[in-house]
Amino acid sequence: MSSAFKRHWDLPKESVADGASQVQRRAIKSVQSHKYPLPSTAHIGAQVKIYEPQLAESLRTTDLRPASLDSTEHVPVPTIHVLFARPIPSTLVPRSFPDQSLLPDLEVAREKLVSWIADEGLSGDRLAADHASNPTPKLVDVLSHLVPLCTVLPLSLDAINSTSFFPESKDEDLHSGRLQLPKGSLCMVSELPLNEGTVSERGLLNLKQVQDMINHQTLDYVFPFSRYSFETDINFIVLAAGKRSAFFTTHLQVPVQAAQSRASSEAQSSDSSSTIQLPAPELLNQFRKLVGGAKLANVGLDSSTAAFIQDDFVKERQSAQSNKNAGKGEGIVTSDDLIIRMMVAKALAASLHSGEVTPQIWERAKVLENERQARMG
Repeated sequence: MSSAFKRHWDLPKESVADGASQVQRRAIKSVQSHKYPLPSTAHIGAQVKIYEPQLAESLRTTDLRPASLDSTEHVPVPTIHVLFARPIPSTLVPRSFPDQSLLPDLEVAREKLVSWIADEGLSGDRLAADHASNPTPKLVDVLSHLVPLCTVLPLSLDAINSTSFFPESKDEDLHSGRLQLPKGSLCMVSELPLNEGTVSERGLLNLKQVQDMINHQTLDYVFPFSRYSFETDINFIVLAAGKRSAFFTTHLQVPVQAAQSRASSEAQSSDSSSTIQLPAPELLNQFRKLVGGAKLANVGLDSSTAAFIQDDFVKERQSAQSNKNAGKGEGIVTSDDLIIRMMVAKALAASLHSGEVTPQIWERAKVLENERQARMG
């Protein structure tokens, strides 16, 4: 469909009857560009008309609609007439969890995936690669090879104050917002372009909308006298210049520490957009299956593992209390720490295509979390 539209728009000049037709043909490209959420991004827009079954039965592909040559209507946009539809998988690219095709070498594939993300997007930082969160712009290019939908939301002061992050009705016409993204998208919120200045009232609303989507996975559609919230399914990574985001409360913060050899070599080059070394196509496809399948995971916890975790938590608190009494100054593990560890453990289990957190996965998650906490300190 899109190729056909492109062929129509790219007709040679000699095929156009007169100058007016050329103007109209160019207008089709940009008409209703405010309906697209990513400004200044090349795209092909189309409107979708969905018909009731009773009305659709009377429609024919040969039906004509009369129009006057003197019509003052807007230039029409490509239109898809939906007469019937069938459900599609919840992911743009069909994936499965657990993916049996990755067995028995899934652990090896995961290690290679973490190493590739670390080397190409995180300057050799494996801890940050395990958490997949870091303020390195190159990470955007790396992750775009792993997920089907990836976009960047640059938080310059002008973008925060002057654009709309949420859909908004203006003059009875709904304008798209930057966060109006397809379900399953990965949104990289970059605070790196941020400069000094004042955030306007609109800017505060934009920032609040980002936080609401991170916390509740809902996006507001704003109308003159009302607003409606719709469910979304967007993953967020906030790229910050410091240890924490300047605007948002996130689930985890992972400071990046570049490997010394990579840091020194990158310091000698100002080209941050150097070519990414892609793995072999077969291995890259394994990476995509691993990541895509993990998103479908519904990780559980059986009673024996729950008892193991509870017992481990109690023992750790008792040990920390004893060390504190002995003057060693070690912090006591809190219930909030337990919640974060559980979140990390479930994410780790999903990345291993395991439907349950096991004691072994729990211990690995504790190691990851302890390393992260050490960096935060």
